[in-house]
Amino acid sequence: MNIVIIVTGVEEEEEEEEEDEEEEEEGRGNRDWLDWFYTMSRVMVLFSIVYFYSSPTRFVIVSALGLMLYL
Repeated sequence: MNIVIIVTGVEEEEEEEEEDEEEEEEGRGNRDWLDWFYTMSRVMVLFSIVYFYSSPTRFVIVSALGLMLYL
């Protein structure tokens, strides 16, 4: 009888994990054009600040680091 309870508990946990993963995917996948525009405008403001207040070498380094962190 204990085996049945353990197996049932494991199955319930797996179902909950699958539901959590589906919710996370839905949260990331529901971006409309306004959300993309807002995100890109924030990135452009950050890049313009770094570009105008630093040397070209520093701009390239910061851009490369930002790209590596994004990926």
